[in-house]
Amino acid sequence: MADAPNATGQVSEPVYLVDSSGNKITSLNPLPVTGGGGGGGGAAGGTSTATNPTYTEGSTNQPISLDLSGRLRIRLADGSGTDRSITATTTSQQLMASNTARVAFVIKNDTTIDVWINVGATAVATAGSGNFKVAANGGYYSPDGCVPTGAINIIATSGTPAITAREY
Repeated sequence: MADAPNATGQVSEPVYLVDSSGNKITSLNPLPVTGGGGGGGGAAGGTSTATNPTYTEGSTNQPISLDLSGRLRIRLADGSGTDRSITATTTSQQLMASNTARVAFVIKNDTTIDVWINVGATAVATAGSGNFKVAANGGYYSPDGCVPTGAINIIATSGTPAITAREY
């Protein structure tokens, strides 16, 4: 059990960085860094050649990394996804079935006709009741960290626009 934080929020139990093999980073086992110089003003410059940390899903190692703003980058295991393209009509129809394994989706509307989507309910070509407009020549992608897994339905405001969609 870790020690409780002291008055300044510190704990007496040390925290260590480890490499992708689980070895503690020390002066005898440093992160490999190459390059150098440049930058001026005491900046070291250079490029890290360390292996990115990973987590294991089943028997596959998945990469973990942060962007320059400190946000977690997520790389999909299968970058190709599943094609869910459809020709929309003026009647609500299912674009993607309910899928609890869904981690992301993208919808691209390369037409001159607006379409609307709704998760878990009949799509209606008006704002409100959970309907989201995918404007002509526009697109929609699932929000980070909030991917709906219910059925996604689609309806066109007119005509039969061809919609490109991919589910991951």
